[in-house]
Amino acid sequence: MPLSISPSLSPRFEERLHKALDGSPATAQEILALSDFYHAHAGEPTPWSEPGTRKAYLSYFLPLNVARLRAVWREVERFLPASEISEIWDFGSGLGATQWTLEDQTAFAPRPFYCVEISSSAVNEHLALAALA
Repeated sequence: MPLSISPSLSPRFEERLHKALDGSPATAQEILALSDFYHAHAGEPTPWSEPGTRKAYLSYFLPLNVARLRAVWREVERFLPASEISEIWDFGSGLGATQWTLEDQTAFAPRPFYCVEISSSAVNEHLALAALA
């Protein structure tokens, strides 16, 4: 039986990332620095004011989270029909990985969708990404 692999990111989301990064993706050093922060400070807020954090998050962590969430939603769909979901709440929504995961999933639209985030930097970045549509 052939294995069916769907794309990890939607073309619309990829376009947003390219525009947001303006042709300047993070270096491996910036990505490793943010990864090291997450390992050393588990559960603490992302250090948005640190140099390289935005680029590292947009270049690596956000696409990774979106790809993971797409796989999670495929599993959810196996056990829970989309019609059973009346609204979606994303607590700790960060830059909107759940929104970018579901934006092209017609089975989940239209549904009330709420993003809850305490970091004003993350909220502002999320809104900036949404404006790039």
